[in-house]
Amino acid sequence: MNFLVINSNALPLSDNKKFPIIDVIGTITEMPNIDFPKNITIPDHHKFDLLLSAYGVQIYKCFVNNHIPNNWTLVTPDAFCINDKHTQTFTPEFEVVHHYFLPKLINGGRIVWKSIIKNDNSLIVAKVIAQNTSPDGPSNLPWLVSQVTHHEGEGRYSEVTYVLRVNTQGGVAPAAEQCGTFYPDGAIVKIPYNTDYFFIK
Repeated sequence: MNFLVINSNALPLSDNKKFPIIDVIGTITEMPNIDFPKNITIPDHHKFDLLLSAYGVQIYKCFVNNHIPNNWTLVTPDAFCINDKHTQTFTPEFEVVHHYFLPKLINGGRIVWKSIIKNDNSLIVAKVIAQNTSPDGPSNLPWLVSQVTHHEGEGRYSEVTYVLRVNTQGGVAPAAEQCGTFYPDGAIVKIPYNTDYFFIK
């Protein structure tokens, strides 16, 4: 397998200088009961592998253009993932995976989940292949199915092929009409969100 070394110094996250106190990724390996909306499903011949919960921000940039409507563009998420939101807190010591976008596509994908624990340097890059509005309303990010386009390193993510984003809360960009009025061209906003990620193999 050919590996593409991704320089973490170029990423939008703040790398922890110390490893977290947790030394395993994915303590929840049985899929919770959940009603999937249309288009959000585990692909045929694949199965649930693990669940991680994430908390962070969706980072948007305002673009003003005289020829098209003003709009918000998603720059990157910047979120940390923990094993169990019911027994742990969203604090750095429990972080096992960091989530962000690459600046350039790899095989059509740029969505990254990267292990930060000892003895696991695995990383996956994915692209969205399906989405649906959140069952909890439009103020929450859509639910997604993403397909892995690139593996790197060795560890927990070595066999992951798809990722489902479910149970989203928050994270939606400001109203389009606020770009260019309340927010100037080029303005950056960070919108908090949390979600669960189902990793499929």
